[in-house]
Amino acid sequence: VLAKVVGDEPPEIVVNRLSRGARTVRRRDANGVETTTTSPGPAGPMPGSLRLSYGGGRYFIRDGMGYLRALREPKASDGEWPKLDLPPRDANSFGGMGASRAVTLSGQVTKSWITVVSSPQAAARTINGRFERTLNADCLVRLTHVDLHGGVGFSGSAELPRATCGEWFVLDDGDLLYAQKLDAWRLPYALEAQAQRDPALAARLAMKKLGGLPVPEPSGESWLNAEKPPRWQDLRGKPVLLVLFDLKQASFLPLVPPLLGFEETYSKQGLAVIGVHANHPRDEVEKKLADERITFPVLIDDGKTAERYGIGFSACLLIDREGRVVSVYKDSLAPPAEIEELLEEENK
Repeated sequence: VLAKVVGDEPPEIVVNRLSRGARTVRRRDANGVETTTTSPGPAGPMPGSLRLSYGGGRYFIRDGMGYLRALREPKASDGEWPKLDLPPRDANSFGGMGASRAVTLSGQVTKSWITVVSSPQAAARTINGRFERTLNADCLVRLTHVDLHGGVGFSGSAELPRATCGEWFVLDDGDLLYAQKLDAWRLPYALEAQAQRDPALAARLAMKKLGGLPVPEPSGESWLNAEKPPRWQDLRGKPVLLVLFDLKQASFLPLVPPLLGFEETYSKQGLAVIGVHANHPRDEVEKKLADERITFPVLIDDGKTAERYGIGFSACLLIDREGRVVSVYKDSLAPPAEIEELLEEENK
């Protein structure tokens, strides 16, 4: 990324580990002997930053707090620079390219992260209409995660190509690369925030956590619509539609009529419908169930169920007869076709 080594000058690496309150500087002399000095640094909640410089500071990489800057020697596609093998793409990868006179930006998905590759323009070729990806790359920038955004758009002028993915971007003129990216430590927080606005993402995240595994047992002490409270182990052997809901949430009310239709139609074919209601006073929940004519067994959550499932309310899980989670839906019910397919498999 930086420049060819000239003489005996080693690069300087500075790491600020803010969460540990330390500043570490590593230097390597002409004989390869490394010295490390550590001094107190500013304490804070962030993991820290990296600064690497060479050539008296003329060439540098500065990476921290979501911002990456790299000032480097321009690369020649036919020079002696080492070729960088690109990581293998994921199955859901995408293509794309933006080029200037000096540099090409291209995109791919690597281990579920959207990655932008910067390389000399002449090294990126189109052969018989097909983009050739053997690139003499300067830099790979891990921009953001595919669960947050679906792909990269390329734009810019002949002097400055740009790759954009939501709020994240890469600019590169061949000398200076500048990027605003998602740091890996921020991913869980970004996913949580996005899932609050995106029901489909919330369902995918819950499915990643629960899919194919034994479903966590709902937790609560008060059952309604059940003379004998159902035990989870007693439900083994039949498919279950587990509904997490709160009748105070307006988003769930349109789902009540189709849910009652599912219960009436598919319970005769062996489907058990079980509900877990948000933690409200028993008499209040009982009245709301009666008002909506909900008669299947409902457990009033003690607060632990929502935490175990990690998807909140207004959601449902389809569970096979072995007690494994087949699918998860947020702000919607499992489609009838999926329920029928599961019942057909169980009957076989």
